Amino acid sequence: SFHIAPFALVRRGFFLYIPPSLRRMVESFLKYIQWEKRYSAKTVRSYQTDLGQFSAFLLHTYDEALPEQASFPMIRSWIVSLVEQKLDA
Repeated sequence: SFHIAPFALVRRGFFLYIPPSLRRMVESFLKYIQWEKRYSAKTVRSYQTDLGQFSAFLLHTYDEALPEQASFPMIRSWIVSLVEQKLDA
């Protein structure tokens, strides 16, 4: 069973609220890839982490944007932010 926390760490020391509908959607997807697609536990955890970070990024950067409403530029900006974070580390 998966549980997505109601708050996600966006940046060091900054947390963002994740709405229940979004948490349910992510939990449903994770159950699907675990049981229907039979992905490994490590793969499912990776998806869980990535989806949580992406959802938090959308909420923080684009206010009330939902993942299903994400446009190509929104997704691209998230990828760019991941690259920039890695360069800063």
